[in-house]
Amino acid sequence: MNQKAKVFGAILSSMMFIGAASAQTGPAGPYQLIATESASLIWDLSAVDSFHHPEIDVNDAKKQTQVNLDFLANPQMITGGKVSDAGTATVNLGYDGSSGWTTIHFPGNYKLSASGSSSKGVTKGTFSVSVSGTVANFEGGTRNLKASSTASFVINNATKQVSGTTKSSASASGLGSISGTDTFGPEAIPLGLGNGTWTLNMNLTTTGKVVNGSAATVTLSSGRVLNFTVKGTFTAKSNTTKIILTGTDVAKGSNLQIGMTGNVIKTIKGKLLGQTADLTR
Repeated sequence: MNQKAKVFGAILSSMMFIGAASAQTGPAGPYQLIATESASLIWDLSAVDSFHHPEIDVNDAKKQTQVNLDFLANPQMITGGKVSDAGTATVNLGYDGSSGWTTIHFPGNYKLSASGSSSKGVTKGTFSVSVSGTVANFEGGTRNLKASSTASFVINNATKQVSGTTKSSASASGLGSISGTDTFGPEAIPLGLGNGTWTLNMNLTTTGKVVNGSAATVTLSSGRVLNFTVKGTFTAKSNTTKIILTGTDVAKGSNLQIGMTGNVIKTIKGKLLGQTADLTR
């Protein structure tokens, strides 16, 4: 090979190297991923219909007495995926009285909360509700009434069924107290939860090694949208990107670590609303 050929070959090789490198400038533009894996399903507990219309049902088999209370609530999502509400409501009270089954209404103060966590495709959580108030014309007098219920539940993400145990109690001044324990399921997950899938959307820009995003959201199957800040690094040599999403507002405490090769999202690990997201593609 003559000297001119060697020089031309060296230049061509250099041009090919520069072209390959310049193609690896990091992610830019919109990216979307829809998570459907059972190990990564996320449930919006604030969307459960029964949390908006709580019911306390106490069936004491030993005392052969039953009390049922229900009312309307307005549960809100707070940070960490927890659900909470407190306030006053008109409580519907049904009970086994001296004249048979009786229904009355009274103004009551209530509190409710719910939370959940997940691991390896199983979501566990609790839902607690309590109510108290003064009830007139309740078995011959005006009485102070208290009732509470705590449900411990397990969602099988693969089958989308829920099962669990509910422990409830009620008491009224001058009448004593009753308590009961019930089990439920496996049964279909409650209305409002959706199917647990979620959609990640990011709009990324890369400057050198630094990756930023003007917008990053996770939309749950319930319709709730979680907002995130974006911070990442790009490695040109391996054409890989590491991104950290940090939740804001109600998503505070949620975070995702995302791994990309080229323009493809390969891994997502982290927590959404206190539940585990873990997928590899």
